[in-house]
Amino acid sequence: MMLFLSLSYLVMNIEFAIIQIPTIGYNPPDSKEVIPLITGLTIGHNLMTRLNYVMGDIVVVWRAWVLFPQSLAVKVTLSICLLGSFVGASVDMGVLAKRVIENFNDTGSKTTFITLAVSLIFTNFTATVLIGFKAWHYFQSIRRNLGSTTGSPGKVLKILLLLMESGLLYLAFWIGYLVLGLTQGGGSIAGQAYLVVMPGLVAIYPILIILAVAHENNKPEIRASKSEVHHSESGGESQVAFPAASINNSTEVKGNEIEIVPRLS
Repeated sequence: MMLFLSLSYLVMNIEFAIIQIPTIGYNPPDSKEVIPLITGLTIGHNLMTRLNYVMGDIVVVWRAWVLFPQSLAVKVTLSICLLGSFVGASVDMGVLAKRVIENFNDTGSKTTFITLAVSLIFTNFTATVLIGFKAWHYFQSIRRNLGSTTGSPGKVLKILLLLMESGLLYLAFWIGYLVLGLTQGGGSIAGQAYLVVMPGLVAIYPILIILAVAHENNKPEIRASKSEVHHSESGGESQVAFPAASINNSTEVKGNEIEIVPRLS
């Protein structure tokens, strides 16, 4: 779905550039024919962008959703956040379409970025916090059951930390989008560049996460050192590895040699 939206966005942008090329020539076409095409393409590729943003939030919410299969409160919270993202994207799209129809050169005011960015930031922040809480809870469970060890963290904890760190990075991009929109507006060069980069970033972000998690999952587990004390999860008793030797009243162990001692009657 995100691939289809990204390809549609790319095709519309290319067609938008092709239509605009004759308007700067020596014999430009009639503006009454060009303006409706430009207006339709502007609305179309902005619609693809907003749908891509919502799909990206669905992926982010799904990552946190699967970590809390039994928690109704978490599922309700994530559903409300996702609904807020959909409403924010819809309102922003409606305002943009109305503005472009009235004047296709109008890039909007600095406050137009708030409706879309705040809803998406809130959803990503909530999902990232939940993933971080799950990683912390899992780490505390390991320490409680296995005690403090000198070995490396397990695969599950590494994957959870990877999801949390990638969520923070993705959140930072959206905060940068909001700050740039509020300080410079959408008409600046930096704002236009950011608007072009964000749809592609949102589309490629889930793929990068899947590849990173698969790469981490394929790494072999690093075994703990031989001198490390292993605690069982059930009884909590430590088991230390010693050289195997059975000692009874009829054998005597000296170093690596076993001498048979006659039993005294």
